[in-house]
Amino acid sequence: KHVGQIPFNFPSRPFSQVDGGRKAGMKGNQSRVNDCLYPFGYGLSYTKFEYSDLNIHNKIITPKQDVKISFQVKNIGEREGDEVVQLYIRDVLSSITTYEKNLCGFERVHLKSGESKRVELTIKSEDMALFNRHCEWVVEPGEFTVMIGASSRDIRLKDSYLVAMPNEVKKAAIKEAKSNAVSASVNSDKAKNILDNDHTTAWSASKGEYISISLPPNSSPKQVQITWASATPKSEFELQLSSGGGQFITVYTGEITETNKVMMYPFASATASDFRILIKKGSVSIADIIL
Repeated sequence: KHVGQIPFNFPSRPFSQVDGGRKAGMKGNQSRVNDCLYPFGYGLSYTKFEYSDLNIHNKIITPKQDVKISFQVKNIGEREGDEVVQLYIRDVLSSITTYEKNLCGFERVHLKSGESKRVELTIKSEDMALFNRHCEWVVEPGEFTVMIGASSRDIRLKDSYLVAMPNEVKKAAIKEAKSNAVSASVNSDKAKNILDNDHTTAWSASKGEYISISLPPNSSPKQVQITWASATPKSEFELQLSSGGGQFITVYTGEITETNKVMMYPFASATASDFRILIKKGSVSIADIIL
């Protein structure tokens, strides 16, 4: 939209392409226009398409498994045409800040007026991998968001699945059969439990290591509940927020005084895209995080 945006990248980290605050114009706090003129995957058509019935065929998987995705696409316009359907994913819970959207697959679909087709795509194990702090490509346990759209901005369908360790997948399957519902799938929009002990192992870290959690759009967290499973004496931590670009601001600093107990940590509310727990001293293990 503006020459000042160059370079303008995709994929990008949360809010890294946003300049300044949230308001544009003379009375705002942005120095230039935000967003792109044509988002990644953008394309014109002589007709319109409707997306529906997203199905994630395996909602709980191990790090080595693939995920099968299917959904319905229908031409609801008066002319026949092509639609390039696109599959994106986001690692919600990760040890590093990940991209907002990673393209995992796409397919060109030709449909006559009124015609529909079921599209099937696969998220491979390597598509979920990240390059961690130890310079290793790994698939970390946690929630992954699936997004289906006509472009990186025009997302039509959204759901999530969970990556867990093999023994935890078996336990989750048993619980699912009993409750007849996939309760292990974490929903950040509803601020549900992010680390569920019935489905994932506790997260352990030492000095200098951290865990990052992506937040829903326009989130303004003001507290977090943490259950420390264990901690060495006088272990210290920081709670940090980021509004984009990988830069984090510390909003709380503390020492771990109790374990196996829900601890509440309040902090100044701010609009953020990511939340991080940084270990400043000692070694810890986290059993639970609720934002």
